Amino acid sequence: EPPALLHGEPAVRTTLQTSFEEGLWQSEPSDCSKGLPGAADGFAISLVKDATEGSSALELRSRNHAACTTKVFPVKLRAGTVYRYAFDYSVLQGRDPQPVYYQLHDHAGNRIPATGELTGTPGSGWQSFEAYLLPRTDVTSLEITLYAHASGTDEKVVRYDNLRVEEFMPGDVGEDEIVASAAI
Repeated sequence: EPPALLHGEPAVRTTLQTSFEEGLWQSEPSDCSKGLPGAADGFAISLVKDATEGSSALELRSRNHAACTTKVFPVKLRAGTVYRYAFDYSVLQGRDPQPVYYQLHDHAGNRIPATGELTGTPGSGWQSFEAYLLPRTDVTSLEITLYAHASGTDEKVVRYDNLRVEEFMPGDVGEDEIVASAAI
């Protein structure tokens, strides 16, 4: 079964923390919306000094389609333990909602996809996205895809920084706080 999304108390142990001080995940952004009308346009990926953690953040740009970058991180998430997946983001340009995609992989090679949506608007500064996970099987890796998803009518520019997965203490989050399934 897929993990559950939860609301909870502050995390107590960091399982994964990464920023962009070691560089880009990919030298060029991918087109994560192949098959849509029109051509991918205005894709750019770069490191910028406007960061919430360390000295560098990722900036993705697109004028049409979804420019994206993906990386798989090895993790050890235990079944039945609650985790918070979080990162900081800033929408600099673009009106459309910004999708979030991440995928958990278990020991058997099963992929458990989950999605969300960034609610920031241009000029609103750095904000945080978070999702709460309760894996039902042990998880061995987390695949993260970050986007700049443009509609073709205006440019989308989004910055990302300080990605993390944090473990919660048992009992901090109750079953009555489960709000949605992470499966799509």
